[in-house]
Amino acid sequence: GLAQWVRPRLEEHFWLVFVLFVLAYGAIVGFSLPLAAVASLSAGLLFGFWVGFLAIMLSVALGLPVNMLLAERLVGTAQKEHLGSKFGWIFRELESAPARTTLILRLLPIFPFVLVNLLPSLLPIHRGMFYGVSLLGVMPGAMAVLAVAEGASGLADGFDPLLLVWVGAGLATLILLQMVAKAWARNKDQGGQS
Repeated sequence: GLAQWVRPRLEEHFWLVFVLFVLAYGAIVGFSLPLAAVASLSAGLLFGFWVGFLAIMLSVALGLPVNMLLAERLVGTAQKEHLGSKFGWIFRELESAPARTTLILRLLPIFPFVLVNLLPSLLPIHRGMFYGVSLLGVMPGAMAVLAVAEGASGLADGFDPLLLVWVGAGLATLILLQMVAKAWARNKDQGGQS
């Protein structure tokens, strides 16, 4: 299968490929390119679960500050006012419990990564706290995508029923997180209108 062909060749130049991958994925995160899901799946296929997880987390750690800086520089007053009127309930939650709300926004894949990255430029949120909590919040989603990649890699190499558990667990986790996110957003939206 593909993984059996790629991984031995990868071992010859592992560190070069790993560093280039982290830098490329860091640029994807930093410039909010719509390739993060493909890059995460690629991390799993190239490096396996745990090394892929390390690659993703290093990439996010490098790219997130760039993304936050760009968001801060590019968001104008009109955009801030528009986002404030549309997502006022999130802003109120962030002001009262910034770490908890940031973590929830990162864990629930209902809000685009780039939109959540705008928050420090819109509100007085400590950037270090936002960065640390954001890294924690990205971990479960990265693991879910890597589980899918690990399962898909194994399925390409030959059928193993245990690998279906990996694929199913990854997909179920993503679906469950999205359902919880939508329910949480609906609840918050109804609470803000009362």
